Amino acid sequence: MGDAIIIVNEMKQVAAATSTALADKGFTLPVYFTYGHPKEVANRLQALTNSPTEKAKMFPLIWLFTDITINRNEIGFYGSARLRLLVANYTEGTYTAEQRTTNNFIPILHPIKEELINQIGLHKQFTYPDEVTFQETDMYYYGSQYNDKNVLNDRIDAIEIKDLQINITNKIC
Repeated sequence: MGDAIIIVNEMKQVAAATSTALADKGFTLPVYFTYGHPKEVANRLQALTNSPTEKAKMFPLIWLFTDITINRNEIGFYGSARLRLLVANYTEGTYTAEQRTTNNFIPILHPIKEELINQIGLHKQFTYPDEVTFQETDMYYYGSQYNDKNVLNDRIDAIEIKDLQINITNKIC
């Protein structure tokens, strides 16, 4: 069967490559990465908010949702998986949809999402039959559609990426 491939570690590498590639293109914000269950991520971000030295190291954020099921029945591969991610950035609660589009989605969220997808496509552990496929949703004021309550403790705009299909290659030693 070979060595275990830990998806969260592979995606951490992808997120780092995304941040580096964006910086090389003149994008001035560092891109952070986290993974986990929404409640755990909310607690982690709250701890950062409460820290005077770490408060600025939250957004923009690539978040990989866990639990991740790996289909190990793929012959010739380590397996396959469908990932769910969120590309998120802080927003002002008073922004209109137009202001969110202008201030968050166009200059920050969509460039991060595009580079993230590019880096997933380039990552050595992942392959695709043709190209990376997924569904995406622009989510203005993420969480507000759920009982007018934020999923996280912060007000964020986000792009949800779901059903991102990856084939995972066997580990090359």
